[in-house]
Amino acid sequence: MQQRKIIKEYIGQIREESSEKLVCFAPVNAMHFSFNGKVYACHNNNSFAYGDLRKQSLNDIWQSQNRMNMVKQLQKYKMKSVGCSQCVHDIVQGNYNSVNALRYEPYNEYHKLAKPSVLGFRFSDRCNIKCRMCLSNQNVRKCLASQSLVYDDSFFKDLEEYIPSVKYSYFLGGEPFFEPLNFKVFKLFKQLNPDCRISVQTNGTIFNDEIKSLLLEGKYDINVSIDSLKQDVFSSIRVGADLSKVLNNSKQFLDICRKNGTEFSSCFTPMIDNCLELPSVIDYFSQVLKCRIWINKYYFPAQFAIWALSPDKIEEIYHSLAKFKPKGNDEVSIYNALQFKDFLQVIIQYKAEAIERQNLKQNFSKLVKKQLDSLRKEIKRNSSLNYEDFTQKLDLFSYTPSKQTYYFLKKLLEIFSGDKLMENIIVLNEEFIMNDIGFLEC
Repeated sequence: MQQRKIIKEYIGQIREESSEKLVCFAPVNAMHFSFNGKVYACHNNNSFAYGDLRKQSLNDIWQSQNRMNMVKQLQKYKMKSVGCSQCVHDIVQGNYNSVNALRYEPYNEYHKLAKPSVLGFRFSDRCNIKCRMCLSNQNVRKCLASQSLVYDDSFFKDLEEYIPSVKYSYFLGGEPFFEPLNFKVFKLFKQLNPDCRISVQTNGTIFNDEIKSLLLEGKYDINVSIDSLKQDVFSSIRVGADLSKVLNNSKQFLDICRKNGTEFSSCFTPMIDNCLELPSVIDYFSQVLKCRIWINKYYFPAQFAIWALSPDKIEEIYHSLAKFKPKGNDEVSIYNALQFKDFLQVIIQYKAEAIERQNLKQNFSKLVKKQLDSLRKEIKRNSSLNYEDFTQKLDLFSYTPSKQTYYFLKKLLEIFSGDKLMENIIVLNEEFIMNDIGFLEC
């Protein structure tokens, strides 16, 4: 009941004088295509699918009972029952600017149309660099990428019917400019809906004549991931990427976006070794490039995560960052200042969780068993990856039923669900699990 009240307060904050009870407009106007052929409401929801392209047609999925059920549940504010745990978490914490459901607010006027107005694509995890925050190793990347074979010629033929009504589309990865299937969709938009607003989340390492022509001929928003302005830190986070090249490419993206009247922005993932750089990064994007910056949340590997530190260390980070006063009164600077303010609230929450870890005294064997039982139930509900060694992976956690193991699993279940949860479990080997659990300060 308390959570329902909090969700109602959130709706009251984001909508002025609206009688609309639906928490999020994604299930009435959006489809997100995942690498394994499952179709969801958005990229944050990996456990409640509209349907599966390996078993159903695109039309059947859009008209599915699952999608209708999701709408009904969100009208009742039952978000967790349909896989919206991440948005619930951000709403409860009061981090409204981080709530992914906000992305769909501008498109609520289209939700009575026969076709979706938002399409999202994550055809594979193919990438040209190896980032520390991506748990996928190269072998699993190939395995996940091979799932994209479900997107065959018949899919793209069916997709043609949907492209003309789309108002906004986004592309994720992996690296979107490294995935050939994305260029098939780019071509469809050019032919059938050239005015559609398209967003690409890129690592900024790829820019060539083909991409330049593509961007100049369409309405593309570009978001580049930049986690440091120091080469040594940047290259340790995004292995295989060169900061000077990414910054040069970013300026090219920025120039094109300015010419087209579209948006260039960046995102920053704060970790232990780069978080104190955030003030200078915000100043750079607000005052020099004059573009918005998104501040991501980072969880795994835990060895680099702020949330895994002791309360005292988290407090030190908070006080260092809290001294920063963002400059500027323009719209971009104000937005970036709000992002920074929200991140400070996230750090406060991390400290509260760290204090709980220190103070909790329980039978951790029972708690770990309970968490593993929850994981097994999640796996049974979502069997799309069909890896045989899931049980062996889970057994690794039962070997060390400590406080650290309990909180490692707790965070894993809190952050990931459905296919995303299984993707991240399957890449964890014994050495990684034992080492990473050991970094949690309890």
